[in-house]
Amino acid sequence: ESRRGTQNSLQNWLKDPLVVQRAQSASARLQREKQKLQDRFKQHEEEFHRVVRLKQKEMERQKAAETKGAEAQLHQISKISHHDARQREAHQRAKELIKSRSQQEAAKSAERERILKRNADIVEQRREELEKRSQEEADRLQHWQKLQEEDRERKRCESKAKFACQRKALEERKELQNKQREELRHISDQRIDCIRGKNEELLQGHKTRLRQLNQCKLEKAMEARRQQEEDMEDLRVRQYLKQWEHDVVEKEIKRIRSNIERARLHKENA
Repeated sequence: ESRRGTQNSLQNWLKDPLVVQRAQSASARLQREKQKLQDRFKQHEEEFHRVVRLKQKEMERQKAAETKGAEAQLHQISKISHHDARQREAHQRAKELIKSRSQQEAAKSAERERILKRNADIVEQRREELEKRSQEEADRLQHWQKLQEEDRERKRCESKAKFACQRKALEERKELQNKQREELRHISDQRIDCIRGKNEELLQGHKTRLRQLNQCKLEKAMEARRQQEEDMEDLRVRQYLKQWEHDVVEKEIKRIRSNIERARLHKENA
């Protein structure tokens, strides 16, 4: 009974318009935060590509300047040391130096390209993780809304059944009251006859019937009192569940905000 009462209270909480409104507002805030993160990611990506292009242009200009200076130096050495063996050796060393520098520049360029490619892969991976996390949050919110819709439908059915039971009980109570009135009227008539001296045994039977009716009324009064106590207990349970659902909603909102903040920090680090 306790588990059933707790489950019914939780289902009633899920159907509460205030809970639905808070969930919808949380979903709207999540969508706005997601859009902001996507716009910021797009700006960072554009800035990243712009910096890459600037670095590549700068590297090309630097390489062209170094190559041009090396060629001029080689031409000068060739011009000065045309007939000298020592100068020819220096010329050979200069050529080897230019070649080694070219190889070093090629290796540096390949390393830079590898680093840029790795950074681009990391950015793409983090963007996929962010999209996946956002999709998971949207699926979770959709599942929550589906549960709320099912609970609202079940609550409508329960309300209809409860109203039908209450109406039937009211009709039975009215019928019983009418029957008791008829019996009391009949007993009153018979008592008048007994008072007039017609039948003493009939009077005793009427007294017994009156005692039974009074006992029935007493039992109904006790039943009504017990029902009132159960209603008070139900009210206390509802108040407790209302406070509990408020705490649950606050925890869910804090969890969603923390997820959004972690996603934003991941994006800024990327």
